[in-house]
Amino acid sequence: MCPPFGDQPSRLRTVYSAAMKTSAEEGPLSLQVGVLHLGLLQELNERANATFGKAAAGVRQRISDLRSTVGSPWTQDEKTAALAGLMVCDKTH
Repeated sequence: MCPPFGDQPSRLRTVYSAAMKTSAEEGPLSLQVGVLHLGLLQELNERANATFGKAAAGVRQRISDLRSTVGSPWTQDEKTAALAGLMVCDKTH
């Protein structure tokens, strides 16, 4: 659970965020798990287009259609994570 930083200086929040980011990046690498650095959603979509080419729209549609299999909730966050996961798998194979 994240410590409450509401009454602390913003520097503390920045340090905590940087530590969490470092852990999130280094942890998977130490386990030899693929990591994909992404910025904005637009960057993810551009990289998906580059990775999957003409099949990118179909990949996105198949991910969207997974809702009937995985159940609710199947929000845009989960769809985005699934797309990023597929890109990591494609990159490592």
